[in-house]
Order: sequence, then structure tokens, then C-alpha cells
Amino acid sequence: MAAPKKKVEEEKRKKFHINSKLKFVLLSSLAVFFLLIANSAIWVNKTIFNTQNFSQTTTDSLLSESSRNALANEVVDQALANRPLAKNVVQEPATKFISGLLATSQAQAGVQKVAAKLQIVLTSKNNENIEIDLSGIKQTVAKLIDLAGKEDSATKVEQVPDKVTLLDVSKLPKFYKLGTLFMWLAPITFISGLLILAWPHIKARKIRFEVLLPQGLIVLAGYLLGLLMGPLFRPPVLSQFSNTNLRTVAENLYNSFVASFNSQLNYMLGISLIMIGACIAVKVYNFIKSKK
Repeated sequence: MAAPKKKVEEEKRKKFHINSKLKFVLLSSLAVFFLLIANSAIWVNKTIFNTQNFSQTTTDSLLSESSRNALANEVVDQALANRPLAKNVVQEPATKFISGLLATSQAQAGVQKVAAKLQIVLTSKNNENIEIDLSGIKQTVAKLIDLAGKEDSATKVEQVPDKVTLLDVSKLPKFYKLGTLFMWLAPITFISGLLILAWPHIKARKIRFEVLLPQGLIVLAGYLLGLLMGPLFRPPVLSQFSNTNLRTVAENLYNSFVASFNSQLNYMLGISLIMIGACIAVKVYNFIKSKK
């Protein structure tokens, strides 16, 4: 009778040990989930609702060379939509000219207005499409297109569009309903995540390095998962843009905001490296100590 009883007790201990590990992994994963939510909430408040940061990110993206080239190409496409022969002649040189114009201070002021309007659209019920106003430079654009082509490619000022629509706001996410929620979520989820990670050490009243190492690895896995969010959402976002030129502009904007999200996500990388580094340092210290 003693042997079966002992076997049952061993199985119970083993089962308890497995359940404890599972509980530990689930709690650590929950902590990482909270940290990812905190990162998203902080990013929305810091980047989307902060006018200065939003304007800087958007303006830098729209004034990048590839965005200016795409916008210039779109202007030429619209101006010469009904004149394919002239378009073949002037497409490349005219695009370069217009791209250069978009880098001027006059155009930059217009881009900054676009950035301000885009933020309003994202953070309110405003449903106006995002457009770049070309009325101030359309005469120059028409002349440059003429200079870049032949005599038979003369372009009327009226043919140059007054504005180019960058984004259809119906395809954009709305953050205004989530603003207050994210404001509360940021500190709550961040503190909750850290408390869950700290609980085993608080309970033991000391740093449990055998627990700290797997926790650090789980946080590192969460950081890598966070980095995958940008590539994961890129296809459905860009699939909304069938126009090649505007798709380029949208992709540059998307990449700029994802870059700021990933940059902020580095705090999770820092937490994980500190946790893992502390464990490695203790193991090295104990190893050196044992050799003395």
C-alpha cells in the first residue's frame, strides 16, 4: 500500500509543479500583453494627439524625396491625363522639376497645413479628404512642364490640378473616441504589467533569479512581437490605395509612424535586457566565486 500511495503523492507534486510553471508563463504573458497595450496607448497620446510630434512626423514624411517624387508624378499624371504623347515626353523632367518645387518653403508651408488637417481628421469627426493645395504654384508647374517638353506639349494652367487628394478619410482609422480611454490605459496597464512581473520577487522578499531569467525572455519575446505589428498591419492599410503614386505617399507615412512606435517600444527591450543581464551577471559572479 505504501508504494502506490507514494507514487500518487509524487504524481500530485509533479502535476502541481507543471501547473505552477503554466501559471507563471500565463501571468508573465499577461504582463507583457499589458506592456504592449501601455506602449500603444502612450504612443497614441504622444504621437497622434500631440500636435507638435504629429506635425513633425507627417511633414518629414511628406517632404521626403520619394514622397515628393510620387506627388510630382501625380500632378503630371493629372495635368496630362488626356495627352499621352506629351506625357511620354515630359513625364520624367517635369516630375523632377515639380519635386524640387515641393521642397521650397512655399510648398513646405502647405505641407504643414496638410499635417495639421490630417491630425484633426484622425482625432475628431471631421470627414474632409486630405489634399495638397497647388493653386499657388500651378502657373509655375505649367511652365515647367512646357519647358521640359516640345512645342506641341504646351500645357494650359487650367489643366494643372488645384489640389491633389492624398488620402480618402473614409479609409483612415479614427482615434477621437479612444483618446480618453488611451489616456487612462497608459498608466494602468504599464503599472499592472510591472507589478505582475515584480510579484514573485515581492512575495519572496528577494530577487528570484531563477524566475527573473524566464521573465526577461518572455518580455523580450513580447518586444519582438511588438515589432511585428507594423509589418502585420501594412498590407491591409496599403491595400486601400489603388493609385501607385498615392500608395507610395501612404506607405511613407505609415512607415514613419511605425518607426516612432518601434522606437518607443525599446523600453520593453531595455527591461528585458536588464532582467537577462542581471541573471547572467549573478551566474558569472557565482561561477567566479566558486573557483576561488
